[in-house]
Amino acid sequence: MKRRDALKLSAALPLAATASTSVAKKDQDREWYELREYTIRFGSNQQLLNDYLEKALIPTLNQYNVKRVGVFREFSGDQPTKVYVLIPYTSLKDYQKVVLELEQDEKYRQLSQSYHAIAPEKAVYSRFDTTLYLAFEELSKMILPTEKQRFFELRTYEGYSEDAVRRKIQMFDKEEITLFKDVKLNPVFFGKAIAGKNMPYLTYLLAFEDLEERNRNWDVFIKDPRWATMSSKPEYANSVSNIIRTYLVPATFSQL
Repeated sequence: MKRRDALKLSAALPLAATASTSVAKKDQDREWYELREYTIRFGSNQQLLNDYLEKALIPTLNQYNVKRVGVFREFSGDQPTKVYVLIPYTSLKDYQKVVLELEQDEKYRQLSQSYHAIAPEKAVYSRFDTTLYLAFEELSKMILPTEKQRFFELRTYEGYSEDAVRRKIQMFDKEEITLFKDVKLNPVFFGKAIAGKNMPYLTYLLAFEDLEERNRNWDVFIKDPRWATMSSKPEYANSVSNIIRTYLVPATFSQL
């Protein structure tokens, strides 16, 4: 190697190392989310689940410094009833640590004793699904809704392939999240599904004061020329194959 080339290489190495460190630090700042979806059995006593969440699970998670745990029910009141629990973690390592410590926590075991003693014929839910999400780069941490924002919209965008979802996430990170904020679609979190059913997909949660505000602000979004511009870009074409939308309202003990 010529001396001139060696000098160029040695000068470039610190810059590459700095860029790599910066990317790693940015990734470390991204939260992880566990979203549980409980399907309540018809005729069961849902209060048993609520008591467990309010008096056992959430207080214990808070002690492990897992804050802002959200609990929601569907706004529509359709059957079967569903309960959603959103649990944010600072990192995947933190998620693993909390899950393992819960198994050994004697106080938590005592607090949840009555819940786990429910007879099979009185089971509250038929099953619950869990999805693990990694926060987007552009919205690496959850944004707390205001006290007036008590109406939520949970949206899942399924893609026909992993690359389709990757491109849609890129669209959000580069352009769409900024537009969301400008037109007051009020994002709470954006996450890429890392583990769950019916993958691949992404999910996000929006907060509003009511359904009327939600409709007004989405109308503003659709009419914004920036949306027309970004949605027509070829790199984002065919990035969403199905949209699942659910309206939610928080439980009285929800921390969101």
